[in-house]
Parts: sequence; structure tokens; C-alpha cells
Amino acid sequence: RVNAVAPGFVHTPLTEAAAAIPGVVEDYVENTALGRAGTPEDVAAAVAFLCSPQSAWMTGEVLDLNGGAHLKRYPDIHQHLSKLMGQ
Repeated sequence: RVNAVAPGFVHTPLTEAAAAIPGVVEDYVENTALGRAGTPEDVAAAVAFLCSPQSAWMTGEVLDLNGGAHLKRYPDIHQHLSKLMGQ
């Protein structure tokens, strides 16, 4: 079986630089159906499910773990970077 996890914005050390850009996290949260960024525990629970017998009849799937961000829009990173760089 082959499945994948496609997380949205998750608070981790890897995303600290993006989170430091003024407005990025707020824009993401505002445009996410569940109104928050993800946590490592959110991703871990989905991965645990995919590794469990409960997903035995599941293959070829990509789990969108983004709090419903795909239902609205993602932040305009270029807009935020332009503001940060004074352009």
C-alpha cells in the first residue's frame, strides 16, 4: 500500500522562519476552515492511522491535513514577503 500525508501549516522548528513573517500565520488561520494551524500531534495521529490495521483497505490516497485550508485559499506568501522587504 502507498498513501501520503500532505500537511498544511504546522507549528514546528522548520516553520519558525515562515511564522516570523508578519501576517503569515494570521492569514493562514483566517483562511482555514478550522481556524488554526496544525500541531505535530495532528500529523502524528494521521500517520498512526495510516500505519494501523484500520487503514488496511486504503491505498493511493493523499490525506490533506490542513484544517480545511484547501477549502478557502492559502496565504499569499509573495505579498507578505514583499511587505517584509519594503517593496
